[in-house]
Amino acid sequence: MDEIKSYFAFAGQQRIGSGDIGTVLAAAKECLDRGEAAPILIFEEESGRQVDFDLSGSLEELVARASPPQGRQGPGRPRLGVVGAEVTLMPRHWDWLEEQPLRASGTIRRLVDAAMKSPGEAALRRSRVEATGRFLWSMAGDRENFEEATRALYAASWRKFYRLIASWPEDIVAQVARMLGDVEDASAATWEGGRIEFLSPGPRREAGGSASRGAVGTDTESGALWRRSAVEIARSVGRGEISATKVVEAQLGRIAAVNPRVNALTIVFAERARELAAELDARLEAGEAPGPLAGLPFTVKENIDVAGFATSHGVAAMKGMVPARDAPLVERLRRAGAIPVAHSNLPDFSLRFHTKSQLYGHTINPWDPALSPGGSSGGEGVAVATGMSPLGLGNDAGGSVRIPAALGGVCSLKPSYGRFPSDRSVGPRDVTLASQLIPVEGFLARSVADLHLIYQVASGPDPRDPRVVPAPLRGPEDAAPIRIALALAPCGVRPHPGIASALARAAEVLSAKGYVVEEAEPPRMAELVEVYGRMIMTEFEQSRGLLQRLLGEESRRYIEYASALRKPTDLRGYLELTAHRQGLQRDWALFFETYPLILGPVLTEPAFPVDYDIAGPAEHEALTRSLCLCSASSFLGLSAVSLPVGIADGRPLGVQLISAPYREDRCLRAASELEGELGIFTPIEPRTHSPASSRRP
Repeated sequence: MDEIKSYFAFAGQQRIGSGDIGTVLAAAKECLDRGEAAPILIFEEESGRQVDFDLSGSLEELVARASPPQGRQGPGRPRLGVVGAEVTLMPRHWDWLEEQPLRASGTIRRLVDAAMKSPGEAALRRSRVEATGRFLWSMAGDRENFEEATRALYAASWRKFYRLIASWPEDIVAQVARMLGDVEDASAATWEGGRIEFLSPGPRREAGGSASRGAVGTDTESGALWRRSAVEIARSVGRGEISATKVVEAQLGRIAAVNPRVNALTIVFAERARELAAELDARLEAGEAPGPLAGLPFTVKENIDVAGFATSHGVAAMKGMVPARDAPLVERLRRAGAIPVAHSNLPDFSLRFHTKSQLYGHTINPWDPALSPGGSSGGEGVAVATGMSPLGLGNDAGGSVRIPAALGGVCSLKPSYGRFPSDRSVGPRDVTLASQLIPVEGFLARSVADLHLIYQVASGPDPRDPRVVPAPLRGPEDAAPIRIALALAPCGVRPHPGIASALARAAEVLSAKGYVVEEAEPPRMAELVEVYGRMIMTEFEQSRGLLQRLLGEESRRYIEYASALRKPTDLRGYLELTAHRQGLQRDWALFFETYPLILGPVLTEPAFPVDYDIAGPAEHEALTRSLCLCSASSFLGLSAVSLPVGIADGRPLGVQLISAPYREDRCLRAASELEGELGIFTPIEPRTHSPASSRRP
């Protein structure tokens, strides 16, 4: 028995384990020792064949019988040799090649290359279907609709296939989905000519750190659909396992139950969402290809246009500004099959680190009402954390998706400048240079796998945004090992012990995954944050009179503190700041040559109280300094992903990974490694009181 193979086991209708033979036999032995009566069946993952083992004796004896010693093998060596048109390459040839690689003939080299290549996509698809068919013959031969489902499987009629097996035991259906992987209808896994790649989310973890069975979203009853990840919803609707209408109703039900307690969503598009879901279901039933986001509900920050609903920016004077057309990203997500369900709360014109608007008031942190949910995309952070939305669309000019994500225990993606299209305007007015260069649309989700999916759909040019470039989704492969700069104290601010511990844990995991993590400070941090702040405040100064009339008293106080901290300059000084920015970009580009990734805090504190950003000049400055890594990465147009890595004292602990422009793939890959090890911590039920441990030290 080849111990490199992967297996999985069922006890009756329940999946009990998967992995190498030792792991699977241990799970089987545990069931036998408990005296469970259900028959135990073990399958080979690659072929789907049932494998018989003698399960008597100790675990060590089982593994020894199942795994006889293996002969010596060279890297990539085929089991039975490779036959070519000119020569047969057998194990003895491999031995010779390993000993004298420089003397290998061109023919042998060509055969070696052929042996190491993966089978073609069509062959892989066929082998996965055949393996799934063998598994189903063993596990579901007596199930209702078996013969018809098998015909649909081999005919690649995926929506029909999943509809026929929907009533079968949950673990059998889930195993089928695992085995088929990306074999399902290619049209559902493509987007505008490109292939969509799906990742699996990490394990669901409780606040205490224990892992739940399976990933977030394994529930099949409609009442628990709001727990599912974006990836799971889109694939389930695309396969025909569940209707978009049922998903939307479950999401609207969750909103009705939770939003009155947290005030995260402002306008719910209930009837419009139901109409869009019914239209999508009708198109899918008629045989149209599902998009990669089929039936996925999402929420939208109230400074991003959704046709027919006011884009108020949280300000009373703009509550009648109703756009006739969706913003570019809303339009793109809808074209991919997603369904907008609500607008979310934000500070007036997104100008605070805490989410409170004139029109809708405070948004409540679901982990602790005494703490801020962050801003400016605070409504999105709370909606995603509490299960009201599997995906939130916001924007980030200095941490505005990353701060709410860190304080809410969810993930966020801040893309590079020019990666996603957006409509950088306020009503009919276009914006000035800093507002063109710095803010970007970004996403919040409960898992890195969801961000990875949305990244593939949202990227690419749009004629309404001339800044967007057709950069590839993946950059050149980095030489291993990739070095990561651990920015432990950005701008000289030492992090809270909880954040320091979170960074150390993330560094430990990444080191174990093959990265080289070294403490290193990115260049010119304090100088960079000063230039960033002064450039923004100089532009704000030109609109100060208008802002004074539109903003509430608390937002005006925020602007006063920000202006005092980073003083505006004149035209000559402003032009010097724009030149200064280019030099900073150059120095960071050189830094990324040595350290392709930066690991650091989102904020150096795990939380801050409600209204802390306007409590006084000292508090405002302390909060601004604590998030200087966010400011730096926004100002330079860099890629960034934030994610939670643990829970301490009832608060989520978040970190972020930053890379060069158009290298979101680096950030997502490393973040996925962390999530796979450390897990997912939401959705949660909102707290209704403040625990004693929540007070800021």
